[in-house]
Amino acid sequence: MASLFDYLAWRGDLRFSAAPFNPVDNILFSILSYCLWEGIVGGIGGDDNETRSTVTIGEAATVLLGEIAEKRKRLNMTFIFKENLRHLLEVIRDAPRFADTRLRAYVNHFDKKIEKQFSAITFIPEAGDPYIAFRGTDDSIIGWKEDFNMVFSEAIPAQREAVDYLEKAARLFRGTFNTGGHSKGGNLAVYAATFCSKRVRKRIRNIYNNDGPGITGSIAARPEYAEIMPRIITFIPQTSIVGLLFEHKDDYIVVESTEKGILQHNPFSWNVMRNDFRRLDSVTAESRSINETLTHWLAGMDQKRRRHFIDALFAVFKETGVSSIDDLTADRLKSAANIIKAVQRYDKETKEMLFSTFASLFDIVSNRFRSILKKSVKNARLKLPLP
Repeated sequence: MASLFDYLAWRGDLRFSAAPFNPVDNILFSILSYCLWEGIVGGIGGDDNETRSTVTIGEAATVLLGEIAEKRKRLNMTFIFKENLRHLLEVIRDAPRFADTRLRAYVNHFDKKIEKQFSAITFIPEAGDPYIAFRGTDDSIIGWKEDFNMVFSEAIPAQREAVDYLEKAARLFRGTFNTGGHSKGGNLAVYAATFCSKRVRKRIRNIYNNDGPGITGSIAARPEYAEIMPRIITFIPQTSIVGLLFEHKDDYIVVESTEKGILQHNPFSWNVMRNDFRRLDSVTAESRSINETLTHWLAGMDQKRRRHFIDALFAVFKETGVSSIDDLTADRLKSAANIIKAVQRYDKETKEMLFSTFASLFDIVSNRFRSILKKSVKNARLKLPLP
């Protein structure tokens, strides 16, 4: 099976002037948006000199890789990419197709108080349309909390900032452009395209949602969404979980992945065929079952109950000292014991949902550890009376 790195080996020498932008280019730009570009790429607001500051991917990647070698602090954005992101930078900086693409308007905002994690960057190739990329969720608990807040909030802080960013970034160049992102970044692109000004919305060629959540029913009913829907291109792996959340009025495209379960969310696992992804006819039965379960769960809870559960989930994280997904791996048995202790104060329904959710999180980190946690949970239930 061919990977993103195979694509770069085959087509990395073909400039955009020779081979037009395609879906694989879209995911590569989306992945690059996860890098920490502070001090390398200029920002978007306030200072005009800062706004005009540009750098090529080749130049930026060289600087970033040098800093990584010295400090190893720049690529800790998301646990699912592991070493692939660094390897991508090493390959892409020398690929003529991407090396001369200019990076502009980098923004990275993290606000623990209002539970916001937002980042975006604009790619301007030497030929063809610019690509405004919204970053997905990093491994911070605040980033995940903001994602979960979508189940009871009409708009989360990152979505509101995405609209503002799209308006500002679109002023940096003329003509049409593409926008998109991976995971939450895909959702932000769809949201921003829906709520931006009509003037900007008309300039958007395509909106790429790469295994990101859909939108709520109230947004799907808006005329602005109906206007952009034909331009939304949604890719999800065959056992998608994140990408099937909420509504997808647009027809999604199923992509073959080499991974299993939630790890298919990693686009480095998506199979490539020439200048596109290897497509399948439908998602798996497992994906449909998970989606039906989540839909049923959400339908059975009002907004107040949803908020209560999400707040309880992240209160347990805070109490047990978990600030990132990596913290769950530091001392797994200790983490499980602390979580079990913290969960006991909640009512029966919340407790059951919390135990199930934490089992799933540990499943992402380690399939082996899930069985340990489940066994611990079972023992805890037998020993402790329900309230």
